[in-house]
Amino acid sequence: MEAAVFYKDREKAASLYGKMEETTRKEGAGMLQNQFAESLHVTFLHIREYDLDHTWAAADRELAHSVLWCVRDGKFSLQLSGNRYNVEAGDFALLPAGAEISYRAASTAVRLVSINFDASVTLLPDRSWTELLSMPVRYPEALSGLEAVLADMLHASGTASAGQNLLLQSGLLRILSALLDRQPVRRTEPGADGMDRRILGVIEYVAAHPALMPDTAQLAELAQVSESHLRKLFMDHTGLSPTRFIHRLK
Repeated sequence: MEAAVFYKDREKAASLYGKMEETTRKEGAGMLQNQFAESLHVTFLHIREYDLDHTWAAADRELAHSVLWCVRDGKFSLQLSGNRYNVEAGDFALLPAGAEISYRAASTAVRLVSINFDASVTLLPDRSWTELLSMPVRYPEALSGLEAVLADMLHASGTASAGQNLLLQSGLLRILSALLDRQPVRRTEPGADGMDRRILGVIEYVAAHPALMPDTAQLAELAQVSESHLRKLFMDHTGLSPTRFIHRLK
């Protein structure tokens, strides 16, 4: 244990938590996001291509599964969580399960490929995987580099074979990996996915110091709460005790 990492003195602990250097925070956020990505569990469900006309529209539709829309032609407006997006040819739209969406064609025709799948981060299965991985809804001009993968998936979906599901699962993972690589790592803002800022701070700090194995008392000092309150926070937000969660994270 590094002697300078944790302090018994509350004032010093507050300074450590409140003034952690930006480089350390960024490193922790990046490592944490890597941990989330490594524990991402994805199950391909189905893929289908649609040729739609100007009447294509729906309001307040709740999604049972996560969906990727790969737009090949045309454009449409999309509303999700109070935000409006203009999606056009060449874009990907990533829609998480449970989201309530509204959409309307904004051109005479819209051609898109829809991929349905289930996904979760096993470290925090009750949290939105797109929020944990800081994934946006719209990926502009992302299709050009993934057209071949999409074509292979569509071909595989129409060809019955022993390896069909493996090919489709592999294609989906390649697309999600490419979308993850397109975005910069950003620190999840407090409350962005409903998680307490103190929990995020502790997890980011531990992720940035993989050689350390702090106990609950040291984590409580870092978060500026009592041990019992830290346990309650972790149970409420992760379903695990602090020690069990940190062991899983490591």
